[in-house]
Amino acid sequence: VDTNQAIFEIALDSGSVITKNGTCTISEAEIELYSGKEDELISLGEHLAQKYGLVPETRSKFARGLALLGKI
Repeated sequence: VDTNQAIFEIALDSGSVITKNGTCTISEAEIELYSGKEDELISLGEHLAQKYGLVPETRSKFARGLALLGKI
């Protein structure tokens, strides 16, 4: 995505984090900033969240797996 202010890659990711203690479903849109300012990334994220009812997730897939294992 090129907004004339920044360039982003948007990837859709779906699947599961599977551990011996349980499973966490993954269904997310990831936005990577290639060039431009971080403010543009935040603005795009807010726009997509509002338009599509998305909820930000701050934990990585790895962190979610560790949480299932009771490690964090």
